[in-house]
Amino acid sequence: MSPEDMTKAATHPRTLVFVSPFKDICARKFVGRLKLGKATVRKHPKVQHRDWRGQPSRSLCSKVRRVATPARYSDWRVDCRPDAAGLDPEAMKEADALLHHKVVSGEIPGVISMVFRHGVLGHLDCFGFADVERQVAMRPDTIVRLYSMTKCIVSVTLGTCLEEGLLDLDDEVSKYIPAFAALKVSTEEGLVAAQRPLTVLHLLTHTSGIGYGPMLGEEPGCEGEERYKELILRAGLGRKCKSSEAVCTLENWCDELAKIPLQHEPGTQWLYGYGHDVVGRIIEVVTGKRLDIVIRDRVTAPLNMVDTGFEIPAAKWSRAAGMYRLHTEESEGCVAPKKLVRIDAPTVGSNEWISGNTSPIFAGGGSVDAMTGGMVSTAKDYSRFLLMLLQKGELDGTRVLRSETVDLLRSNLLPRATGREDVWTFDSPGVGLGLLGSVSVGHPDLDEALRPGEYGWGGMAGTAWTNDPHEDFMLLSFSLVAFDLSTEEVLRAGVRKSIADFRKCQESKGVGFATLGRLHHFPKGLQTCWAADEVIPCTVQA
Repeated sequence: MSPEDMTKAATHPRTLVFVSPFKDICARKFVGRLKLGKATVRKHPKVQHRDWRGQPSRSLCSKVRRVATPARYSDWRVDCRPDAAGLDPEAMKEADALLHHKVVSGEIPGVISMVFRHGVLGHLDCFGFADVERQVAMRPDTIVRLYSMTKCIVSVTLGTCLEEGLLDLDDEVSKYIPAFAALKVSTEEGLVAAQRPLTVLHLLTHTSGIGYGPMLGEEPGCEGEERYKELILRAGLGRKCKSSEAVCTLENWCDELAKIPLQHEPGTQWLYGYGHDVVGRIIEVVTGKRLDIVIRDRVTAPLNMVDTGFEIPAAKWSRAAGMYRLHTEESEGCVAPKKLVRIDAPTVGSNEWISGNTSPIFAGGGSVDAMTGGMVSTAKDYSRFLLMLLQKGELDGTRVLRSETVDLLRSNLLPRATGREDVWTFDSPGVGLGLLGSVSVGHPDLDEALRPGEYGWGGMAGTAWTNDPHEDFMLLSFSLVAFDLSTEEVLRAGVRKSIADFRKCQESKGVGFATLGRLHHFPKGLQTCWAADEVIPCTVQA
């Protein structure tokens, strides 16, 4: 089914967009964020889930095969409680109406959005296709590409190393990777030796002078991207490791990266780049283990993130999402309507993220070759990671980080990295940067859509999240279109309006809304509900 045919079938689509960190035109929009929190779920006995006709259905998979129209989240029978979460349902419906239009119009194939607040699941919606070609419906256990949202997991892993005293943020990178000892900086006068040492903090705050190369097979758009083109091509050869030019390990990749001149002196400017990928190698050095193993042992396994890793097993192909771009075709001077084009391989035997096809380089944050980079995950898994952060490092009685370490990770560290108070993420005043992503701080020119204290980040494949400790909510959203720019802004505004309208309604009734105590355990029923092959009806309880 084509995207056009899909949109005709969709009656209640829902959408969420990602803002690209790689394009200058995305710079201001990328810094906007969303939010969420928590809930408990129990199995609802003897309740039979049914298909769109009301007929008994054994599983979601069987329903998808029978029906072309994408399923809504209500088909999974998990009840959200917007009132208990302090969200106005009508305001969320208004936001949904705006977001649904993107799926109806064919701008995105499908979307997942999730909001927790005050420990209660207030909003969860899946709509559209995860894979248009196979007509696979979006669902909470759909496996998506994280790209730059991998950085957040790498930073938490680094946080555990900081707690053990294995390294310090102010350590010089050359202490762990000797190739970075003799760095060159590109200036108008030519190449000069770096005057400042490159530190771990510079890498984590994108003040290192290391940039990014062209993404998704594009040609370099500037001289800064051009310098990384050869390394990207060599990393691509690393998939087969049959060429002497191939780069086949993270260690080898970092050594080659160190030969490329920095675009500015360390600690002087903000420039989005490969910093977290280098941090991944530092983690390997200080722990003596491969990055994937360290992340598994310290983060994903303790949090029971069962579908999160650097590859998708072939057995899970049925839940793997496709990846798309919105292209405009021109012919004879006329601009044709934009069309969704798939950019990853559509079969299990050739898809770039399937086990056996993946890059041997464990990228810690971005795309190190022409297509792939970073980890994969699901809404179910990543929400557990974000709830752990919102709860100051602990989830289900398992502590991943100390409370003070989480405070450090979510703080604006640009002043510490640069020694200046006027350095901002994407040059947006009031938008600082912590080790987990952007951090909004009080500033007269802060975008009115942002709130001081909120922090979050996004990924190139249409993924985005935000935690707001003040409002006690976490928001996570997945769409599947690269460089999508606007949906996150619509959804974030909808959540904020929903909170405000709920408060107004309570005040008009003379009822105060007391903040609910945070639940101590992530709902185990939610895990069962989102099992890969069986859909178990659930209800949410405060």
